[in-house]
Amino acid sequence: MTEIISLKDQLNEIAENLKAKYGVKVFFCEIIGKRWSFYAGDMTLDIPDHRFSLTSGLGMMTGKISCKEEEWKKVIKSIKMKLPA
Repeated sequence: MTEIISLKDQLNEIAENLKAKYGVKVFFCEIIGKRWSFYAGDMTLDIPDHRFSLTSGLGMMTGKISCKEEEWKKVIKSIKMKLPA
């Protein structure tokens, strides 16, 4: 039997992996109009440095990004591919 993992659990896992691999704190937000509301990820990120729209209803905020820009673009693309449309 295959275990179904919730979107929130998937996003929490992605946040943990990004912190472990890149040292970047991230959290994910539901986008409702202009408002970005916390949904999953690292709640210890106080003031985000960056904001990325992943889908029309989901975004990601991050702290300082310490890897090269090209590598980070690949990370964002990989996250987008894992999300439901």
